[in-house]
Amino acid sequence: MAAVAAAVLLPAAGASAQESAALPFLNVPVSPRTASMGGVSSGMAPSAYAQFDNVAAVPFLEGSFSAGASYGLWQPSSADNNMIALGGIYNIGDRFGVTFGALAGINASYGLMDASGADAGRFTPKDFKIGAGVSYRFMDNMSAGLALNYARSVLAPKSDLYKTSFDTFVADIQIM
Repeated sequence: MAAVAAAVLLPAAGASAQESAALPFLNVPVSPRTASMGGVSSGMAPSAYAQFDNVAAVPFLEGSFSAGASYGLWQPSSADNNMIALGGIYNIGDRFGVTFGALAGINASYGLMDASGADAGRFTPKDFKIGAGVSYRFMDNMSAGLALNYARSVLAPKSDLYKTSFDTFVADIQIM
């Protein structure tokens, strides 16, 4: 049984690491609570940032609405990335949940040079993620959620020679 579990989990872990290399900001915890817990979000009570943490938790929200905005200076001593996040969740009748979230990352700028090596200004890479989700509590202690997200990362000025930005759509299915 352990060999079967390892055969299933190890390839998935490798695929996850490879897919996130082009969009590393997707691995940064969005909510202050999740960041303080090292990125852990499964099984936690829902927060305003459930779109990025755990959509399936929204029907368990005590109350009907939660919203939040946060700012974080990610890795200030080395990368100096500014992360701004907005999130909102709405619990409809303790059975349905709706989520929305947006994340913007403004990274440290770097110098540019032209073909002769002369100064050509500076460029600031930017990251962006926006999404919405729905969830449904199908039993008193179980729910399922679907989160749809669009992410974009612009790493360099536009060029005809190489790719400077990356875009992706992501769908997460969660059960809690």
